[in-house]
Amino acid sequence: MKRKLTDRRVLTLKPQDKQFKESDGGGLYLLVKPSGTKTWRYDFALFGNRYTLTIGQYPDITLKRARELHEQARGFIAEGLDPRVELKRLKGTQYKPFSAYALDLLKDAPIKDITRRKKLEVMQLHLFPVLDKTPVDKITTIQLYEHFKGLYDAGKQETLRKSISYAKEVFNRLFALQIISINPASGLNDLFPAKNGTSSKSMPSSNDENSLKLLLQGFDNYHGSLPIKMALKFMPYVFLRPKNIRHLTWQNIDWENKMLTYKEGDMKKDRAHKVPLSNQALEILRNMQEINGNRTYVFTTYTAKKDIPPVESTLSCAINRTKHPETGEPVGKGLMSPHGWRHTASTILNELKFDKDAIEAQLAHMDKDRIRAAYNKAEWMPERIKMMQAWADHLDAIKKATNLNCSSSDFI
Repeated sequence: MKRKLTDRRVLTLKPQDKQFKESDGGGLYLLVKPSGTKTWRYDFALFGNRYTLTIGQYPDITLKRARELHEQARGFIAEGLDPRVELKRLKGTQYKPFSAYALDLLKDAPIKDITRRKKLEVMQLHLFPVLDKTPVDKITTIQLYEHFKGLYDAGKQETLRKSISYAKEVFNRLFALQIISINPASGLNDLFPAKNGTSSKSMPSSNDENSLKLLLQGFDNYHGSLPIKMALKFMPYVFLRPKNIRHLTWQNIDWENKMLTYKEGDMKKDRAHKVPLSNQALEILRNMQEINGNRTYVFTTYTAKKDIPPVESTLSCAINRTKHPETGEPVGKGLMSPHGWRHTASTILNELKFDKDAIEAQLAHMDKDRIRAAYNKAEWMPERIKMMQAWADHLDAIKKATNLNCSSSDFI
């Protein structure tokens, strides 16, 4: 390989208005910035992709040393290895634990604080305790597989999906930092196929009335914590996002107007939202007021601290434990998720011929500008009040297996 630079040429290079490169051959070059900083870099290809290895700054790294490291990097590439990773390993670089990189990622991520907290909770429970025990550049796919298999065997499909997804994000960051040459979490989902008898969807839902009948009857006969039983019964009537049910406080309830009220920041779309309450939903809340009226959260369990709502997995686990009222067999697992009620309600209400925009408004799917333009700030409230009572009556009809062939006109 013919080299182009000399020690004198490198020494006398002057900065310009824009950064520029001085090539030495074979992909090695000196990048000169307007500030006068001179940095050795090596552009290379590996497995069809283009990468850049930053070797170091001149004069700390001389021309001779830059060429030595360049040749060493070329040797790694010939063996199919990423020189960015291998050269750091040779230097004996001490990397931070997995959790440190994960926390950096969460800090920099352009996400809502509530999303950040939920991701951190999953990482603290299912990633940090195990992955912090191994240097980040030594973590392997088989190690991750053996760890996550515990979640898979326990049937915790949603937790497994989130854990793998979050691990993959952190390893992508490590790859970008040139600490690892391959993401060990890639392809992990393929090693955990959906089990027989369970749904492959992360948020299953059902519109089958026979299945819904058994599930709703199962909620009535739930033998777990009474507040959670009441939350299960409340959930279908309002079809809110699970977090808005778990974090429901007495301050959210407008008793006079029979309405749940959420302020901006409480909802996913970051806008205020109102939920008309059916007679059935109001009865549940009145019953809970006798039980938890002195506590902050409506569905706080007896064993929880006063200001702690049920944890994220509570409602999912409760649905999975819901049993057939006669046989005692599980009826909820793989059939319905807390979030799945939203899909179920949307589908059935559309089948019942309710106004599509009213349904979307009730689901809080529309952004603030569209709501304002379409409803002139009224948000179709009279229609939604009728719809939510009709929906509650329809659920009760399903549970009793009567009057199932109805439409919106039957409730007006």
